[in-house]
Amino acid sequence: MDDDSETDTELALALAIAGAAQATQSHTLMRTTPLSGKAYIEELITSANPQRCFEVLRMSLETFFALRDWLLLHSCLRGSRKYKGVSVEEKLIIFLYTTSKGASSRDCCERFSHSPSTISKSVIISLVLNYKLIVYRAFHEVLQALVVLHQHIVQQPLPPPDTIISRRILDDTRFTPYFNSCIGALDGTHIACHVPTADQPRYRNRKQYLSQNVLAICNFDLQFVYVLPGWEGSAHDQRVLQSALYQHGLNIPKGQYYLGDAGYSNTPYCLVPYRGVRYHLKEQRQANLKYI
Repeated sequence: MDDDSETDTELALALAIAGAAQATQSHTLMRTTPLSGKAYIEELITSANPQRCFEVLRMSLETFFALRDWLLLHSCLRGSRKYKGVSVEEKLIIFLYTTSKGASSRDCCERFSHSPSTISKSVIISLVLNYKLIVYRAFHEVLQALVVLHQHIVQQPLPPPDTIISRRILDDTRFTPYFNSCIGALDGTHIACHVPTADQPRYRNRKQYLSQNVLAICNFDLQFVYVLPGWEGSAHDQRVLQSALYQHGLNIPKGQYYLGDAGYSNTPYCLVPYRGVRYHLKEQRQANLKYI
């Protein structure tokens, strides 16, 4: 074989190897960690250090297992057999991991990926393509189950139908008799949300991010007595309060009222601060005013 033929053969072989390497690289699987989601969860819930579980799930192991047992008993949440099985524990941990850390679906896919050493290559490829859907379904299955938990556990107190003055007012001469008809405080809070592109202008608030304007009302025992979510971030606080009163069942006993901030109007059911008056403690100290 002459030198030219040898050179051509080596060049062809090099090109073939480079092409094969490029093809292999383009089909390299992403979720190839040797510690699968199932193995990670098993290690987490059997860890001897209780602080580790609390840092990941924001609850103790005892609380986690109690929640799992309650959901199995009272809800339709079950493990699934698809792709070697996604257990109830894994679904619940995916939900808690997402909500406690604000993790995205991509983060969950990376953390809870199944091991390729225990599943065939064909299934792994399908799993990588569909694991985002699995995470999405697991999250929403747990979310639906926790709605049932809310009905059994959370009992929001309602404002009393008659005039009952809070001990926090009666026992403090700074407040009684001036606030004897006050039954709590209300305010709006903005909670970030994701909405379709067509709806984004309505949900963009004055700080230029997408949110819901949520009305929350609490009494003097620091208990929430009413919550109205769903209003667009661009909606004014007073508009949300009117919607709660006339369309969504908020009942304020006659002769009583809540405290509100300057975002509301003075009405028989809402008392707001005077305009231009210093109410904050820091401003009162700077002005050498007597403060509560």
